[in-house]
This record gives sequence, C-alpha cells and structure tokens, in this order.
Amino acid sequence: MASRARVEEFRSLNKDLVTLAQRDLAGVVAQLDLTDKAAARVVLTEYMDALVLTYGRPAALVAAQYYDDLREASPNATGAYRATLADAPASAKVEGTVRWAVGEPDVLAALSLALQRFILQYGRNTVALNSARDPAAGKWARVPVGRVTCKFCLNLASRGPAYRSAESAGRAMKYHDGCDCTPVQIWDGDDLPDGYDPDELYARYERGEFA
Repeated sequence: MASRARVEEFRSLNKDLVTLAQRDLAGVVAQLDLTDKAAARVVLTEYMDALVLTYGRPAALVAAQYYDDLREASPNATGAYRATLADAPASAKVEGTVRWAVGEPDVLAALSLALQRFILQYGRNTVALNSARDPAAGKWARVPVGRVTCKFCLNLASRGPAYRSAESAGRAMKYHDGCDCTPVQIWDGDDLPDGYDPDELYARYERGEFA
C-alpha cells in the first residue's frame, strides 16, 4: 500500500528539485533588462526550456522509482512490471507562459510558479502513464496537502483512486501553478494512505471549505 511516509518523501524530493530550478531562474532574471520585453522573452523562453528539461527529467526518474516502490509495497500488485518515463511537456506551453509572464508586474514570481508546474508535470505524467500500462489492476488518486485546498483540486481529490490513463483522467491531469497535489497509485484492495479520506474531502467541498 502507499504509506504516508513514502508519499511525503516523493513530495520532498520534488520540492528540492523545484527549489534548485527556481534558484537558477532567479539568477538569470536578475541579470535581464525586463523593460526590453521582446529580448527578455527570447532569453527566458530558451532558459525556461532548458530548466524544465534539466530538472524535469530527474522528476520523472523520481516518479518512476516512486511508482515501483508503491508497487512493491502493495500486496495486490501482482506480476512483474517496471515503470518507464513519460515524455516531456510540450515546449510550446513554456513559450506561451513566458510570453504572458514577461508582462506581469512580478516576472520572477510568475515564472517560478509556472516552472514548478512544468517540472512536476514530468512526474505526474509518469505516474499516469504507468498506471495505464501496468497489467495489475489499479488507479491513482489525487492527494492534496494541508488543511486548505482550492475548489478545483478538492473536487478531484474527493473522487478517490478513480484515475488510470491520462486520457481517461481528463481534468484530473490538470494542475495549476503552485499546486501541491500528488498522484498516488493505489491497487484494487489496497488501503488508502493515512490522512487521505475522499469522503471527508467531499464533505469539505460541499461545505465550501476551500481556498
């Protein structure tokens, strides 16, 4: 089963990768003349693409190991299977994000949040990819962090382990900037991670207890 400790370790490793990437980004932004928006877009698009690749691939590797660890710990994940890495997010999305962010009052803040989303998407896609390919029956749940979660994420998290492929997951594959929801693979018959209660999350959604 998916232990809370392993889920938290996965989150911590991802946080470290994002922190390093955001530090690198801050160094570049500090050297740019942001009043020259056209030139800044060119430099930042190229650099953001490089950062997403540099830190996104390790995020995918971390997610593949995380998936394998969850599988090994589950008494219901039968047969042999090893996780593979998902493809990189589309570069065009990075370019569009940079174009928007350069026009924002705080360029670094806008790009830093987007950078987190792009990097973590490698891992999130990797979990969804392997959930769909794994011959052992299982689905993934979207597990939020903390006492307050946004309305969109609370709704998706309250559905429990309901998602398999990226295509069938639909909206559940969408994550906003700064989102800390984590995909957790759960095989049929597994217990849910400690602290994750879909019914309680839905009750919070119904009561309007969201950010």
